[in-house]
Amino acid sequence: MKGLDASDYTDKTKQLDTPLGKVTVMLPTAAAAQRGIEPQLLTGSELERQFKTKVEEKDRFMGMTQEAIGILDKPGDTVAGIGGATLRTLKSFNNAGIIPDAFYQRVTGLSEGEVSDATKFDVIMTNLSAQLAPMLLGESGRTISDGDRARVADQLGVSYDPASVGGAPGLTVTGFSNVAVKGEGGLKERLTRIQGLLDSSYQPVFDTYKQYNPAGYDEYIKSREEAKSSPTRITYDASGKRVK
Repeated sequence: MKGLDASDYTDKTKQLDTPLGKVTVMLPTAAAAQRGIEPQLLTGSELERQFKTKVEEKDRFMGMTQEAIGILDKPGDTVAGIGGATLRTLKSFNNAGIIPDAFYQRVTGLSEGEVSDATKFDVIMTNLSAQLAPMLLGESGRTISDGDRARVADQLGVSYDPASVGGAPGLTVTGFSNVAVKGEGGLKERLTRIQGLLDSSYQPVFDTYKQYNPAGYDEYIKSREEAKSSPTRITYDASGKRVK
């Protein structure tokens, strides 16, 4: 108990359920508790591991939403509106073998193997609709259904289409009928809102870590500030995989 007064604590411990899982704390004496002495963390290593996992998880989600916003910020009507809907329709027909690759590439201006912004955006939204479902629906520990994905997609500002032409059922998030009337500004607004929900949802994690490991929390804040000034920026691809 480095830095602590051992006389303030009993030999009793207690397990507490926190946003970072179960933690074991030493309980203060009655007199120490009256003076405002808090229970002291006993199992620091597990807390560190859980905190790192949660931080990486949040960073992944925030990175995916920011990647989607970056796609929407590109010039041209390539994701929402008629332009985006047309690209999706052409890709669906291409996937189904209705139009050949050469014709698809000539019409869209994409080179062989190049993915359109509409497809990139849909892949991100597909992954977000599945990975964020427990948080956005307030449910966890059960299989995510097509209905669940549809509800999450609605919060993301898109529609869930489980049966697109030439696509795999359950894996296409922006349907032709709805994307044509959705503006990119509206989609960005929803994504920004999701980022706010992520901040509020993960705040208890940071509060818990700060409470039980204030020195570690200060180090975390310092490292984040240093990372902001670093020329090397960590980004995430459409699936949430960390890339530089």
